[in-house]
Amino acid sequence: SGGVVTALLLYLLESGKIDGAVTNQFDPEKRRSKAVYVNSRRGLMESCGSYYTQSSVVKTIIEHSDKRLAAVVLGCQAEALALCKTARPEYLLGLICAGQNSGHMIDRLISKTGCTSNETAKKFRFRYSHPAYGSWPGNILIVTDQHRYVLDKSERFALKTTCEAYRCLLCYDQM
Repeated sequence: SGGVVTALLLYLLESGKIDGAVTNQFDPEKRRSKAVYVNSRRGLMESCGSYYTQSSVVKTIIEHSDKRLAAVVLGCQAEALALCKTARPEYLLGLICAGQNSGHMIDRLISKTGCTSNETAKKFRFRYSHPAYGSWPGNILIVTDQHRYVLDKSERFALKTTCEAYRCLLCYDQM
């Protein structure tokens, strides 16, 4: 929380220890988080924030295995990489995980804002901590081409039981 992962990635990139990093960003077209390879300060800054939905992190790491990488992963993704002989990033930054959610959670949260079909969601944050909009663990922020919406964090918590991936309930390593 609070930018530690971004700071570590910036240090690794700017000191030349890595060529780039695999992180997540919000894809406005699909309204989903997506795993991306970034190799600039700007790309890392666009990856800031928490994304609690599924994405193809391991696939993106494999696609960029010819580079010196850092990757931001969950426990299950680190386990998958341990089994992979072809893709081993130089640095794995593990996140504490409390379960991944279906992308449908994003759809449901956007619909709760009253966002119209003519609006395009350009930015989505599950945990937006700002004094004007609530403190930790942060409320939901959705910025469209026309409006800025903030939903109370209780809306995300209420959807967790219906949107969480069931395999996450069996996880033995949330670290």
